[in-house]
Amino acid sequence: MQILISKLAILLFMIILGYVGARKGIFNEAFTKTASSLTINVFLIGTILSSVITDIPDIPASSLGWMVLITAIDIALCCVVGILGALPFRKRTDKEPLIMLLAALPNSMFVGAPIVQELYGGMGVFYLVLTCLPFNLFLYTYGVWRLEQGSGSVKFQLREMVTPPLISSLAALLIFAFRIRMPDIVVDLCELLGGATSPMSMLVIGASLGSVKLFDALRQPLTYVAAFLRLIVCPLVVWLVLSMFVTDEVLLSTMIINASVPSAVIVTVLAIQHENDAQFSSEAVLVTMLLSMITMPVVTWLLI
Repeated sequence: MQILISKLAILLFMIILGYVGARKGIFNEAFTKTASSLTINVFLIGTILSSVITDIPDIPASSLGWMVLITAIDIALCCVVGILGALPFRKRTDKEPLIMLLAALPNSMFVGAPIVQELYGGMGVFYLVLTCLPFNLFLYTYGVWRLEQGSGSVKFQLREMVTPPLISSLAALLIFAFRIRMPDIVVDLCELLGGATSPMSMLVIGASLGSVKLFDALRQPLTYVAAFLRLIVCPLVVWLVLSMFVTDEVLLSTMIINASVPSAVIVTVLAIQHENDAQFSSEAVLVTMLLSMITMPVVTWLLI
């Protein structure tokens, strides 16, 4: 618990630094976009690959199918919470699809990966990257369909699904499965790039929050619905189900942490693309981010 709070405090400091920098005009919108792109497309790849090439996890390759299944169940449980939790609001507000996605989808790579990396190292990150495929499958099929208010048909959006983190996650799977040894220069490069993921991602989150009006976000009651489902119900459901048959403590802890992180920022991006309420989505992401600083230590202390 003390280690978790210490790690979260360091990450919180970086978020505050980014937020203050944005409010003071040091970090503008161009910086946020560039830094975000660098983090997702370069630094995060280093983190993902480092999880298997620095020290290949001491787990039989035959267990890979079991690990993929568990991580898929983790995402599936969160999706069920989001769908059922948002259902009462379907006829009451047009924000129901956003509530569903904000509750269902965790900010795994930006928030989860740095925390898991600090707590469990490469093994935890490797477990976390396995969630990328089910995450993307849900988001770019049912999720996009719901953002369009059910118009058209559910279809794969392959171009949007194929992202650098997903590609590097699949590469990590192959490296793990076939026990591929990389040259030292590749290992050193991935470690160097991956080391920037935690500070840069937190800095970007803080800077992006600087453009959201805090008091407007706090006055929106539906943001608290999404926050309650995402930060409280999701980790509780994941713990109740997975603790019955998952004996690997690092795997179980990583899945609980993944279920307890704030809402995925990509929901806001897709809300803009599909002409949904991006303002509400931004406000909900901000509220879940702020509240997670309280809920994550408590939830992980109680459940891990």
